[in-house]
Amino acid sequence: MKNFLQFNMNDIKIFSAIKYYFYSFFTLIFSTSFWKIPLVLFQAPVLMHIGSKKFYVNKLMDIWVLKEVVLDKQYDVYGRAKKDWIVVDIGSGIGEFAIMMSKKVKKIIALDMSEDRMLIARKNIEMHNVKNVILERKEVKDLNSVFK
Repeated sequence: MKNFLQFNMNDIKIFSAIKYYFYSFFTLIFSTSFWKIPLVLFQAPVLMHIGSKKFYVNKLMDIWVLKEVVLDKQYDVYGRAKKDWIVVDIGSGIGEFAIMMSKKVKKIIALDMSEDRMLIARKNIEMHNVKNVILERKEVKDLNSVFK
């Protein structure tokens, strides 16, 4: 029989995930225009405030991704980015990563296969007055097709 104080790595990973999602709920409440989240279900796009930024969203998952990119900095390569870099953002969605990286690099090529996503990304890029992002509707099946 397992002692109550004995934990294995899977137990720790599960606890860590529960803790992350628990704190994420409060992050969304206190760092976004939380009351607008249900509007995404009925009226899209919706302009959301997240931290000090604003983004148009049209899916609930967009809000979660914004939390991860803007607030949690889950994809934080901003500090390592170099001004002469050209970045390819595959599956750019609503353009949040491209917008956050745009001030750090020379150019970003943002690719997404969905016309709806490209329309929202274009709105967000224009709203943030970003000039060095090239949006392209493209289905990426492998990296060779990107770099031809």
